[in-house]
Amino acid sequence: MTFVYDQLTNSSDMSYLWPEMTNALNDLSKKRRKSAKIAASDMKGSDARAILIYCDSAAPDEAELGTNWTSKVFKTTSGSEEAYQALYQECVNFLNGNLLSDVEKYYAQISFTNASSNDGFLALFWRELER
Repeated sequence: MTFVYDQLTNSSDMSYLWPEMTNALNDLSKKRRKSAKIAASDMKGSDARAILIYCDSAAPDEAELGTNWTSKVFKTTSGSEEAYQALYQECVNFLNGNLLSDVEKYYAQISFTNASSNDGFLALFWRELER
């Protein structure tokens, strides 16, 4: 199971990015849509950004998942394009690593904010395996 990301940006504001996000989701294959994780943020009316993470793997049986959620937060302190790409890649690298099971990765969710300043936070949430 290998995850990749696409980024969407709009220098104006979120009102222009929402339709782009919807189009990006609709452009995914059926298999990719099932694994899609999408989040967006808008830094004080400018620098609207979204990240879309997905994989080509079939959906695993989620019966192994418990009800307890946990998370990991990734952060950048720079507003540069390179810093955001590194932030997104760090999250994808974590998903592609060995710390989570495939079922935890597949059904994970994300949240993203860069609303306060140059600081950007990308949080990954996943349900732990049933114990």
